[in-house]
Amino acid sequence: MDSVRIVLLALLVLIAGPALAGGVGKLYSAEMLVAGQGGQPDESDVKQGLAQVLLKVSGDRALLEHEEVIAELERSRVYLQRFGFTPTQQVVKDENGQAVRGYRLLLEYDARAVRSLLAAADRKPLGVNRPTLMIWVAVQDEGPRDYLAPGSEIYRLLRSEAQRRGLPLQFPLLDLTDQQALPVADVWGLFADSLEDGSRRYRTDAVLAGRLVRSGTRWQSEWVLVRGEEQQRISSGGELKQLLAQVVDTAADSLFASLSGEPSAQADEGIRLQIANVDSLSDYAEILGYIRAIPVVEQAVPASITQDSLVLRLSIDGGVDQLTQSMGLQPRFAPEPGLDAVAGLSYSWRR
Repeated sequence: MDSVRIVLLALLVLIAGPALAGGVGKLYSAEMLVAGQGGQPDESDVKQGLAQVLLKVSGDRALLEHEEVIAELERSRVYLQRFGFTPTQQVVKDENGQAVRGYRLLLEYDARAVRSLLAAADRKPLGVNRPTLMIWVAVQDEGPRDYLAPGSEIYRLLRSEAQRRGLPLQFPLLDLTDQQALPVADVWGLFADSLEDGSRRYRTDAVLAGRLVRSGTRWQSEWVLVRGEEQQRISSGGELKQLLAQVVDTAADSLFASLSGEPSAQADEGIRLQIANVDSLSDYAEILGYIRAIPVVEQAVPASITQDSLVLRLSIDGGVDQLTQSMGLQPRFAPEPGLDAVAGLSYSWRR
């Protein structure tokens, strides 16, 4: 019976597709508002779009300063696969400074060519599965301190900046449950323990909370990024869009850093991954699909199968920390060091 299961598992390695739950999409496309609809997009727009894609796919702002990337940005049109213009009601200024209704320009780039450029710059894609960030904001504008209202301009800008970085966001419902679990005074105080407790219902990977005060056209803000035992304080002030871009960049840089790393000796030898509580072919398919979607995993081969346990042998191109961080983004993988920690990585599959 076990030999039959192993054969089935081997077949699943070939047919299981990548798991995209909880990830981000449209990594290889860029959107922007332009003044006119021409036959072809402007060179500057195509270059800007490719830079946006490279940033989203890699998660690394320093990539745009790499010599190879700088050179390729000058020939960005060869990476462009398709484009399209859609009319909008938004007003923009044309090259003569006249207010006109803008067009939304969608640019889609060749994913394989983009990945090749990353490899030439010694970078790897982060993949679609990324840490999800919960955001709480309290503001003091013309009245008392209060939660930031859903649908506000600040939330719209935060969402836009997070899309620029390929960072999944979760905003609170701000219903009675939220307000009882996390009073506005605790958001304003940036109390890490309260923020974690109040965010528990959303099951995100990290929490970012900020307090904003407006003075005329300028804003001052204080933020805290909480992920497990780690806390990072962020101070930012100035024009609102620039301020929020800086905050999102800081948070994304911190969260994405855990998904990149140097190869280790253990990685060179292959990783033994044991997963307990696996008892159906659908479990096998879901596990293999998710493991195969992790960017550092080059190969996943079934090594053994028992009544309720699966052992895989992984070949990875990167650090073990990258592997464990990526697995941590799937809540159904529960680390179980006691299972067989000496021989490799051990997890339990949550049903």
